[in-house]
Amino acid sequence: MGQPRRSVCLAVRAQLAACVLATSLAWGQTSRLEFDLPAQPLEASLRAIAERDNLQIVYVSADVAGIAAPALKGQFTTVDAITKLTEGTRLSVSFDGKATVVVKPKETSREGALRDSAQSWYVDEVVVTGTNIKGVAPAGSPVIVIDKETIRRSGYSTTEQLLQSLPQNVRSGSEGATADGELSAGSLAGVNSTKGTGVNLRGLGSVATLTLINGRRIAASSSGTFTDISLIPLSAIERIEILSDGASAIYGADAVGGVVNFILKQDFEGAESQALYGFTTEDGLDEWQLTHTVGSQWGSGNALFVIDYKNQSELLAADRDVTSTVRHPTSIFPENKQIAFVFSGRQRLGDKLSAQADVQYSHSERFGHLTFSGGRLTAEQPNTIDRINAALGLTYELGRDWEVSLDGVVSREDIDLRFDARNVATGAPDASQSYVQDQRQDQWSSGIKVTGPLFTLPGGNVGLAVGASTRSEEYYRKVPLWAADEEAERTVKSMFAELHVPLVGHDNAMTGVRRLEISLAARYDDYSDFGDTTNPKIGISWSPIDSLELRSSYSTSFRAPSAGRELADSNKGIDPLMFIYSFTAPDGVGYVPVIQLFGSSPLVPEESKNWTVGLTFRPESVSGLEIGLTYFDIKYTDRIIAPPFDSGALLDPTLQAFVTEYASAAALQAALAQLVNGPVSYYDASGPSYAGGFFGPNPENSTRYTYESRWINAGKVDISGFDLTLDYGFEWRDNQFRFGFNASHLQEIMSSFAPGVPAVDLVDTTGNPLDWRIRTTAWWSRGKYDAALAVNYADSYVDTSGAIDAPIRSYVTVDANFRYELGDAAVANKNLFLSLSVINLLDEQPPYVAASGRNSHYDGANASPLGRMVTFGVSKRW
Repeated sequence: MGQPRRSVCLAVRAQLAACVLATSLAWGQTSRLEFDLPAQPLEASLRAIAERDNLQIVYVSADVAGIAAPALKGQFTTVDAITKLTEGTRLSVSFDGKATVVVKPKETSREGALRDSAQSWYVDEVVVTGTNIKGVAPAGSPVIVIDKETIRRSGYSTTEQLLQSLPQNVRSGSEGATADGELSAGSLAGVNSTKGTGVNLRGLGSVATLTLINGRRIAASSSGTFTDISLIPLSAIERIEILSDGASAIYGADAVGGVVNFILKQDFEGAESQALYGFTTEDGLDEWQLTHTVGSQWGSGNALFVIDYKNQSELLAADRDVTSTVRHPTSIFPENKQIAFVFSGRQRLGDKLSAQADVQYSHSERFGHLTFSGGRLTAEQPNTIDRINAALGLTYELGRDWEVSLDGVVSREDIDLRFDARNVATGAPDASQSYVQDQRQDQWSSGIKVTGPLFTLPGGNVGLAVGASTRSEEYYRKVPLWAADEEAERTVKSMFAELHVPLVGHDNAMTGVRRLEISLAARYDDYSDFGDTTNPKIGISWSPIDSLELRSSYSTSFRAPSAGRELADSNKGIDPLMFIYSFTAPDGVGYVPVIQLFGSSPLVPEESKNWTVGLTFRPESVSGLEIGLTYFDIKYTDRIIAPPFDSGALLDPTLQAFVTEYASAAALQAALAQLVNGPVSYYDASGPSYAGGFFGPNPENSTRYTYESRWINAGKVDISGFDLTLDYGFEWRDNQFRFGFNASHLQEIMSSFAPGVPAVDLVDTTGNPLDWRIRTTAWWSRGKYDAALAVNYADSYVDTSGAIDAPIRSYVTVDANFRYELGDAAVANKNLFLSLSVINLLDEQPPYVAASGRNSHYDGANASPLGRMVTFGVSKRW
């Protein structure tokens, strides 16, 4: 949009307003266009419409700054589309009947009242992740949005692949929260018995990242250690919003490292089918995926239904060089057959009342193999996971832009696990090591929220949101072989308030202060088992010039132990199953048997203080360019962790707090019997021969050491770093281009495993986050052709897994995606697309590390053993 023409239009917009209504309404009845826009800043949506439809959209940047536009999909006139995008804001829309649309603050006039009466009968509420107030972005907080087009251009076929490419997310980490986590060096790798995948922002652990679907909590997985995002089909996702900031004041516990909000598709007209087939060019894995989406919109509502089926084969460790030393057969990735259903519906029930319903159901059957390092036992691991989330909401418009909403959510995850062990030598079943495990996690919640404008300042409307909620969580686990029968439950009652104050806006802008907004939020949570807590948050956004936004936020966060294994085991004490490993002797010569203790110490909630400061720059001289920079500092106390497994722990001064030496083996056995209040079972993992291990047939009779791998409250974790992002889109002749850059830099993660223990920096060490992770993307489109390229960079670091530290090279992979639209002359191939994507185009192998889980040789936190994967796709819009 050229500056001269914009100035002329702004000068005459008062005259335009007088004559535009009749023309725009008549034009709007005949010219309906197809729209497919992601949720993003309003200015970005306006630019996209202007560039595509060759329209002049006139607005003042300060008028639209800070306003979030919802996703928009379907057929609309341009004026109706822009009206939908600005619904709930202080902006009005007018059209000159030719090629100019004016977006400006609402005025009290007959023309404005008539225009409002012509708006669409049903419009979704616009709420951005990080705030409860509709129509505004959270002041001061950094929000990353992965929209539908970005998802498509990535070439990824699963949700976990997409999130693992995000530089702010650590792929695995200490809890092994990936499908190949069994081969990681994480101390909690064995906890991930379902082979699911979690999100681990900043490397603080998956429990420190709150995962939402459509803004609502869902039942956790794997004994509460993470939320399994692999159960969310990528085809059902409209966009992903990532708040890389503490948000306990908005959402309650768990939002320490940040929030990942999966917004599923809601508005869709017609039907669309998609089929994908992918395979690794190195032997081992292939997958099929079929998706069908059908939706309908009518004057007072809409409905959408998605069904997604995925069939992925098993990838064995023997199929990859870096895992070829793992005992065969052992799975890297299990076989996975998964079907998912998504339903979304909205309906007006009158002039002021509307209802919303969202239901998601996933059924996954996973099958893998595991052979222990001793080589005596191998096992088949079939498991079944069922997860259902159902939400029902009612919204009543109170008038004067106020509304009250009621919300009820039910979420359940049922897990059926089997461990069918066999003797390697004889092939006979081993009943003493075979077991079944039933696990269930339930969550119910209900809440009320009232939101609207309190009053108007010269800078705009002061928005308020207040509400209350109650949430119940239940956890159940039963393992007959171990005599484990665990149950835990809790109730959380909450109250919250949030205020958005636009101190300076368009009407009172001045030199040096074009915009100034403050967000204030506080939340009170009362736990039935861990007491109460109050967490505040303050955010500020300041634009000294129209093209520059400076922002900062401060918050505190709180996380109680989950109502899963951490809580259950704290009531039960130490698990009655003890593992015996060979550790390096305290004098460094030879080995001694050590009993590793699992379970939980008495726990207290985690707390953190989060501070961010950053900027967003959109230079007027370079249309389409946006640069973002965010510095973050998190001080985390009483973090709940399990100490790292380290066979050299008897020599490591930083781990001595977890080592106990007893006067004799008998004294140790007596202490354990008292702790578990009953008989103790032992599992000998001490050596290559399970007929006796390194230490004979009864190693428990010769050990005097225990090593705590129980859940504990760590002393502290201090983490700091910054994110740098760049997004630039432009047109040249008939070509469209878009470039992206996302870099995450961690300066330090100073971690102390116990009070009084010196803190160590975990950055750039095996199994932990790296100092630099970068993803660079480029996209090109011309007519029916569409191509994208991405380069993923993980910096070099130090291999600390062996006896001697060694360098690890950087890890660079390239992804490519190509799509072609067939001609639309014939109905048979109208809206028919063919696609080809190649993940890890150059087949880059993961860097070698000395030792990881199950004797593998790659670092699951920072690399994948999958290799090059090629996927062909076809999609048809009906």
